[in-house]
Amino acid sequence: MPDGSNNLEIKPPSTISSDQFGELVEGEAFAEHEYEPADQYTREAVAGLLKELDLPYGKGKNPQKYVRCLSDALVAMRAARNGLFCWPMRNDNFTGEAYGADVARKVRDALMAEGKMRLHQKSSKNDKLSRIYEADKSIVSSKLRFKCHGAGQPVIVRSKYVKRGKKKYGGQRLPRKNFLPEIAKLEAQVQTINDFHKSHPLLLTNGEERARCRRIFNNGSLTVGGRLYGPWQQMGEDERLTCTIDGERLCEIDLKASFLSIAHAIIDGKGDLGFDPYSRVKCVKEANCEVRKKQLRGLIKLLVVTYVSQSLHHPENEALLKYPKGKGIRDKVTGEVEFISVRKQFDISEPVGFYKSQILEAFPFLIDINRCPYDVMYMESEIMLTAIDSLNKKGIPAYPVHDCLLVKFVDKETAMEELIHSQVYHLGRSIHMDCSYFDERGNKKEEKLTKEVSVDDAFEALFKSVRLDWGIDDDFEVVEF
Repeated sequence: MPDGSNNLEIKPPSTISSDQFGELVEGEAFAEHEYEPADQYTREAVAGLLKELDLPYGKGKNPQKYVRCLSDALVAMRAARNGLFCWPMRNDNFTGEAYGADVARKVRDALMAEGKMRLHQKSSKNDKLSRIYEADKSIVSSKLRFKCHGAGQPVIVRSKYVKRGKKKYGGQRLPRKNFLPEIAKLEAQVQTINDFHKSHPLLLTNGEERARCRRIFNNGSLTVGGRLYGPWQQMGEDERLTCTIDGERLCEIDLKASFLSIAHAIIDGKGDLGFDPYSRVKCVKEANCEVRKKQLRGLIKLLVVTYVSQSLHHPENEALLKYPKGKGIRDKVTGEVEFISVRKQFDISEPVGFYKSQILEAFPFLIDINRCPYDVMYMESEIMLTAIDSLNKKGIPAYPVHDCLLVKFVDKETAMEELIHSQVYHLGRSIHMDCSYFDERGNKKEEKLTKEVSVDDAFEALFKSVRLDWGIDDDFEVVEF
């Protein structure tokens, strides 16, 4: 199995260009609200650094906040191999967390005053981008060990985005009390998962542990979004697969074309989209070589997810009217970041309508996308949560990666079975899946795990028995796909 060294690519969390600043660098890690020292050596080291920074470092409730805050910063600094990390400081980011924004700002300012880090790139409210800091990585010894403390809100609801002219506002955390009593049940569910995972943490190759996730809803609603997010999702797939759980190697089981397949199950429910449905689109089928086919397949995947997401919250004729924003691409050799548009990224010149018409020709059921009872990301999140719950009850840890599950390789078959059961329960059928892993010789493998499975028409799937009416003013953002 690969050793997790620097030849692996880390998936950067900051991905879009700035209207305000143009081309941007990317941070390789976020300062999460997760960590505290795991042993006496680390406790003494963190206390010593706090003392050097003239911040509280002794015993008591208040010093503990500074210990945890500095621990979060040190973990992010170490995770960012290029030294660049994001540290959001907006007040609402700290709602319900182990410490407040005032503590975080004091720690940040003290680190900068002592030359331990510096501001590398300003934030942009217009683009919803965090500041990026450059760390003096010499302060983060490889001997330091941190663990997840488990404090903080397990469920977060963010406000709706509102457009004012060309700008978007919103996305702040909303008070928990606004969603009682319903949110309490969701919190208990996520906390149960986190408590179980603390006994079976995801172990990185550098010895650090990851265990805690949180569920995030959008648009001020408990039925929009709802994916589980954890810091392991900032890694690329290859790096995740070099981690272990209980000393065992891992595999990642992926729902194929998740958004498209869920919409098909709800709206149509007949036939088989195939293991690679994006290849059914005309431009992909007619590509003149495998390299071009792969490139166009990536474009169609992006456009399908964007179309589905926008159509659920806007009139059909307002979905996919323009290409999504481009992104910054890091040169693996020079480390420099270049902003490229979707047109340049996929080497296309046609207007977006050219590909939209091909998508609807290949998947005509998408015209009726508003027949879906919930937004597709929410349905996906419920499928994954049901499977995780079932696996945990069987003593099997399962870490969510949006439309994937990261499990021990020895648990692959059981995890696949629980995912099928969950899909049938929610959708009335299961969809294709695949599995990625490193074999015992360190070779990357990918396997097809299942064909689509349907059930008797008399079976009433959960999501097919519910209908909600969406308002055309509702907004939605594709967070990840």
